[in-house]
Amino acid sequence: MDDRSTAIAAVDIASTSPPNTWRKLSGGVSHDIFLVPFSGSQAVAKFFKSGINDFTRFRCESRALETLGGRLSPRLLACSRRRLSIVQEYVTGTALTDKEFGEAAWLSALSTSLARHRPALRPFTFLFDMKSISYRNDVASILSEKEMTMSRSLVRDFRSFDPRYRPCHLDLSHSNIIKTHPGDYVFIDWEYSCVAPQETELAFMFAVDDVGEARREHFIKRFEDVIGGSLNKDLLAILESLRVLFWLAWNCSKENVPDAERDRWIAYYRSKLSDLKT
Repeated sequence: MDDRSTAIAAVDIASTSPPNTWRKLSGGVSHDIFLVPFSGSQAVAKFFKSGINDFTRFRCESRALETLGGRLSPRLLACSRRRLSIVQEYVTGTALTDKEFGEAAWLSALSTSLARHRPALRPFTFLFDMKSISYRNDVASILSEKEMTMSRSLVRDFRSFDPRYRPCHLDLSHSNIIKTHPGDYVFIDWEYSCVAPQETELAFMFAVDDVGEARREHFIKRFEDVIGGSLNKDLLAILESLRVLFWLAWNCSKENVPDAERDRWIAYYRSKLSDLKT
């Protein structure tokens, strides 16, 4: 099959509704992912839901895959703005084990390559748009006025820094890193990628994955070795808390989120505020 017919077939996948014959790899409140037959092999089709934030994530991921051009990421085969869908190559390899993830050898592959490439990703502003992720309605209904005041002060505190910006993935976990060969890695799920303060990459990872103090220090040292400089620990703490606030707002804005899950994020964010106060 030539490149033109391959592209047409990928567009057909992106434009359709997933049939029952497709194998569903994962599903959630923002998107569903399927493994589909494609050109004698297989491809991955990702269908985002129809909310405003979901369109933003679709646009961000499709732009990142197109810009990266198969370097560090799966090759983009097709996308559909109408269906909010992305078809990408199926990467053969294995997801990192927790031990491999903790060793952080992959940080060099990601950080140095992204710094050289500087893909045309969106600027780091989406965390601070208080209207678009419904802080005023969803979050204000569950946080006290004092907590909301502290939340707004986090944004002001961030703006007081003059950080160094660099391209970031912002959704790093062992399941989002595929080892294709020893020392070679492909990174998937680029929907949050953007140009951001260099502390953001680790701050977002720490916010959603309790790595423990020893592993945390190991990640920081490895990252500082890669960038050839020091991270601002105060900025790291602020960005980590803002990431938790962003997840809290996002969870509150979605339907069918279990109360226990929502309560967990509320308690987690309050613990972050308490840590910052001390």
